[in-house]
Amino acid sequence: MSIRKAKNGTYIVDVSGGFHPVTKKRIKKVKQGITSYKEALETERELREQIQKNTLVTKKNITINKLWNLYSDEIIEHHKQTYINTQTYNYKAHILPYFEKINIQKISKQDIKDFREYLLIIKLSPNTANKIIILLKKIFDVGIEKNLIKINPAKGLKKLTVEKKNMDFWTVEEFKCFISQFDESENNYKIFFYTLYFTGMRLGEILALTWKDINFISSEINVSKTFSIHKGEVNITTPKTKYSNRRISINKSLTNELQLWKVEQNNLLESYLLEQKEDTQVFQFNHTYTHKDIIYKQFHKILKRQSSLKKIRIHDFRHSHVALLIHNDEDYTVIKERLGHASITTTIDIYGHLFPSKQKSIADKLDNFF
Repeated sequence: MSIRKAKNGTYIVDVSGGFHPVTKKRIKKVKQGITSYKEALETERELREQIQKNTLVTKKNITINKLWNLYSDEIIEHHKQTYINTQTYNYKAHILPYFEKINIQKISKQDIKDFREYLLIIKLSPNTANKIIILLKKIFDVGIEKNLIKINPAKGLKKLTVEKKNMDFWTVEEFKCFISQFDESENNYKIFFYTLYFTGMRLGEILALTWKDINFISSEINVSKTFSIHKGEVNITTPKTKYSNRRISINKSLTNELQLWKVEQNNLLESYLLEQKEDTQVFQFNHTYTHKDIIYKQFHKILKRQSSLKKIRIHDFRHSHVALLIHNDEDYTVIKERLGHASITTTIDIYGHLFPSKQKSIADKLDNFF
């Protein structure tokens, strides 16, 4: 019972309101020293109203979903689809289930800390938890901008410490070991990974390549877009940063291999009653687009063939390319140029021709690899 009599004759009102949806702690309000039963009944009613006001969402309360809808309108207008997809997933998978029934106006900084602790409890990494808190802060910022809330409870929250991972890469010998695992029927994938290794391109960039992006006369690849698929819909967008627009010199051997693959692909597409065009995906292997999941599957399939080979990620091909260039004593600035890093603040036109002789020397040095 919520009302009970104490030994001294006064009444104690002990009202429980279940568990707080944010802190997960039991909601409880207790008041002692009440002189009459009538006063105790009135006190019980008041305490229950206080609990209900502080924990339940009413029409006057601001919900997290209301703020999210305002925020999502903004990111749809100003961001790429891949960014939108990531933010939407983090919101629906983690933020919404936790805060769905909460009056946002009542949330404190401690509640945000508790939420972050919850993210760690469910085995998310500190880095992922930081990203989700940043998203939550941005959502609250929109609420402040629209005068729906007065303070941002996530503001000023110090990031969790993230342990930096060792940068993995393959040496030349390790890459040779990997490439030797392909059989004749997998030549298309073999050329794909050759290109990945000798250009340092991102996975999305290489999947976005079309034949018009490759100049076989000058042995150059023009990088100007990135490729992704979301729910079956193909998205071709600009690269990760403006500095990612670049031209990459390639060695003669890789140029020849790509020319041979172009002929092979043409015959392959004809078997599907398709015509190879200048805007055909360079690494299209059948009647449909090649996407990252197909590449991941083939990559892990090949890795399993040699248990002694160090396991790396596909993104680590970029690191491996850098290691290869450093091994060849290439200039630090030129390496950044090939990788598309934002360290040289100049126009794209100048950027592409900044070190033409150096770029060519890189390609020539790599020729003796094949």
